Amino acid sequence: MRIKALFHILALLSLAVCINAAHAQASYDRAESVKVNGVELSGAVSTEVLPANFWEGKLESINFYGCTANYNIRLDYKDKKATLEIFSEDNPKIDLEKIFSQQEYDHKKHPVKARIWLDWFDMKEFSDLLEIDGRIIKPDITFKQFKQMFPASAKSGEDYSDAERAVEGGKIYFVMLGEDTESQDAESRWYDQSVAFVFKNEILIGIALRQGIAC
Repeated sequence: MRIKALFHILALLSLAVCINAAHAQASYDRAESVKVNGVELSGAVSTEVLPANFWEGKLESINFYGCTANYNIRLDYKDKKATLEIFSEDNPKIDLEKIFSQQEYDHKKHPVKARIWLDWFDMKEFSDLLEIDGRIIKPDITFKQFKQMFPASAKSGEDYSDAERAVEGGKIYFVMLGEDTESQDAESRWYDQSVAFVFKNEILIGIALRQGIAC
């Protein structure tokens, strides 16, 4: 009985090692460039170069986050949400506290450098030109086409659900940006610098550009 129990324990340990090894070997396609409407967004960008229609979004909030010491501007559109993260290190000669103290922002009067997050949640209303390393991403891209563009990422899908948007049974796939590192757990990986694609039944239902910084 002891020998049987020992073999059973060894089998379970072997299975756990295999599962962990498979997880560690998960890989993703990487990109150096992501452009939206011709503007490079893989790093901090001046608000002066953003197209005029970018500012047509409704101002949702302006906040200061002490954990990362940055200001956060949120804009709401009918097909997406945008977040501008403004850090003092990207704007060393600008008094950010003075600019944002009134909970308002005039992009023409006070241009700053910002890291931009975008969350497209309505593919039917999607009207932006999204390019990853020069490849145009259309809102009607099928999972088969995604797999041809990003074969490594297509093999590393993770379960995805969003109660706020009533999404269940989806899969999320990451195309990583920047350095060759990524978080090991799914929740943290959501904040890695990446472009995330959400498919359900192999139909694209969402895209998110993340800049890799969060509290």
